Amino acid sequence: MRIALVVIAIYTLVWIFTEGGGYLLLLAMLFVVAIYAAVPWGISRNPKLKIHLDEAEASLKKVKPRRTMPNTRKATKGIVKAPAKGPVEMRASKSPADHPIDDRQQTIIEALMALPDHIKRQSGALFYTGADAFSQPSSIYVLGLNPGGDPGTQEANTVAKAITAFEKAPGQWSAYQDDSWEGATPGTWGMQPRVLHFFKMLGLDARSVPASNVIFVRSTTEGTLTLDKDELISACWPVHRTVIQRLGVTTII
Repeated sequence: MRIALVVIAIYTLVWIFTEGGGYLLLLAMLFVVAIYAAVPWGISRNPKLKIHLDEAEASLKKVKPRRTMPNTRKATKGIVKAPAKGPVEMRASKSPADHPIDDRQQTIIEALMALPDHIKRQSGALFYTGADAFSQPSSIYVLGLNPGGDPGTQEANTVAKAITAFEKAPGQWSAYQDDSWEGATPGTWGMQPRVLHFFKMLGLDARSVPASNVIFVRSTTEGTLTLDKDELISACWPVHRTVIQRLGVTTII
């Protein structure tokens, strides 16, 4: 079919040229023919690209929109980045028995425990919201890049310690709303008020929206990550995949 169209196009070009057609029209049609032939050829020459395109198309067909949270469509208009500074560790609950671990949270904990040891030993943090946000369906998942702060002064706050804290995490909690960053009043420092305003405009409760970072390892800036970024993403992504699957996430901000 493609060969036939190319032949027809070439025949048409020859006719236009011989009949005195304009050179601009000739160049335009040549460009269209070249693009039509080159794009499929380029994909066929790159098997990995074709595989990724096929996987993406298959994934989109499998996604079934959920109506568990309001104003989902509006959420795609904003992007939330990880804070450049400030603690983001999960605070332990004073009464963990009040928040029993359900199946969803237990599956997420198992994925966290499966993180490589060299990731667990690093200074870092996991989630910005409490256990309830990871124990109920949610169409939205907020992801920053990685925890901010100084890994030198916060060396004791490791990823492994954050996993233990998550097992005892309070049900209703948000680092954006409830934590004091840099000694400021909770919810008032850095990006906290902007994120809270973003949630308010969408009609969402900050304590009910699951939030985390793509990379769990802490750094002062993106450029000071001590390990290869691709390696870190590959190591941490299984946890996010579990969250997405178990909570039914359809939109990542």
